[in-house]
Amino acid sequence: MRVVLDSVRSALNVGAILRTADCAGVEAVELCGPTPCPPNPKIEKTALGAEVPWQHHARALDVVKERSDQGWRVIAVETVDGATSLFEADLCEPCLVVLGHEVLGVDPEILDRADQIVQIPTEGSKGSLNVATAFGVVAYEFFRRRQIRNMEVA
Repeated sequence: MRVVLDSVRSALNVGAILRTADCAGVEAVELCGPTPCPPNPKIEKTALGAEVPWQHHARALDVVKERSDQGWRVIAVETVDGATSLFEADLCEPCLVVLGHEVLGVDPEILDRADQIVQIPTEGSKGSLNVATAFGVVAYEFFRRRQIRNMEVA
């Protein structure tokens, strides 16, 4: 799995995502648009030395198009009508997981290109999680399923 962060503006969230990506075995993180990049003291504060490959790109849509053309499944994480529950989603590899701006969400052009849009089921009045927390839930659902597949193969 690779992750695209499209206009995630908080360096603290980026650091937390990099740390979680490292722990969950994510292949790489694509930082797009105005998403802060290392080196950055706020990223370093929450990443705590996590090492996961990353690249910066001007536009997330370009990354999505390129990876899609290479055969990667594009999964957008977004709370929209018709989104599939993360726990019922087809999370096969290779997969590109896209998370968007903390308030505006995933770019509608990316949603149109996505193979699947997933949402994390919630209860309560807010209905959505902080982007770093949401990534953690998604990353560990991938991790959990990878562990199950590995046990089935062994």
